[in-house]
Parts: sequence; C-alpha cells; structure tokens
Amino acid sequence: MSFRPNLFAPSPDHAVEYALELAMRLLPMPTPPSVEWRPYRTTAGRAYFDENTIRLSSILLTDGDRIHETVLHEYAHLWVHMRYGGRAKPHGTEWQHAMRVLGADPSVTHQYAVQRNRVPRRLVYACSTCGAKIRRVRPLKRNYIYVHTGCGGRIKPLGRAKAAR
Repeated sequence: MSFRPNLFAPSPDHAVEYALELAMRLLPMPTPPSVEWRPYRTTAGRAYFDENTIRLSSILLTDGDRIHETVLHEYAHLWVHMRYGGRAKPHGTEWQHAMRVLGADPSVTHQYAVQRNRVPRRLVYACSTCGAKIRRVRPLKRNYIYVHTGCGGRIKPLGRAKAAR
C-alpha cells in the first residue's frame, strides 16, 4: 500500500502533515514527532531521537515528493530507535523493513542537486623561525605541534588568505 502526495500541495507544511499522518497510521508511535525547517544545504533531513524531532532542509526540499520521501525516511529512523534502541544500525534491516512498510524505497542517500561552497577556503600558516608561508585548504588539527621541514621551526596559524580573483 503506497500513497503519494500531490505534487502541487498547497504548502510544504501540508506535505509534511500528509506524510506524518500516513507514517503514524502505518507505524504508530506514542507521540508524533515535531518537524522543524532548517537551511541545510546538503542534508535533506535529520532525525533527533532525544527530542523526537525531524529537521528538514528548507533549501533542498522544493516539492511535495521530496518532502514526503524525506519525512518517511526520518520517521523510520525515529520509529526504529523507539522500537529497538541503539541495537539497530542506522540504515540496517530494521530501518529497511520500516521503509517498506511505509511504502518507500529504502535508499540511504538522496540524489538532489546540492549547493557546495563555491570557493574553497585557503588557510595560511607561517613558520615562527624562518617566516615561510604555508597555504592549506584544510586546517591543521588543534593541540598538535607542527614543525617546518625546512628549518625545524614551529608552524603557527596566520588566518585566511585573500581570495585570488
């Protein structure tokens, strides 16, 4: 038994209500989860077990089908955690079964176009002895001592480099 929301739902909240109503009917929980919208750029949704909350991306979820699929995906996580606790794997057999009961495809990741950082950050470090500049995209780990291979001086962070245009 598979239900699909109307692609032209009056509002995103209508699609959320529809998906939650369907999920509660098929896999009941003592209390329905609350739903919040967040500006996630790459994650479609997240389930928070302690808060019994589903957080959805206000950027990626642009139509009723996406909202429906994501709400069911996250609801299945909450339901499996309520039923099995920490014994179940996040996308294990229990979750896959819950997704099938909800009439959804148990796929782990979405295939939506996402907005990544356009310009990678450039960090600059300097040797405290010789003053050599070291440029990196990824930051060095904190609480470690890094040594310049040229002179043996300690490497300290300077900050971000100005973007080249």
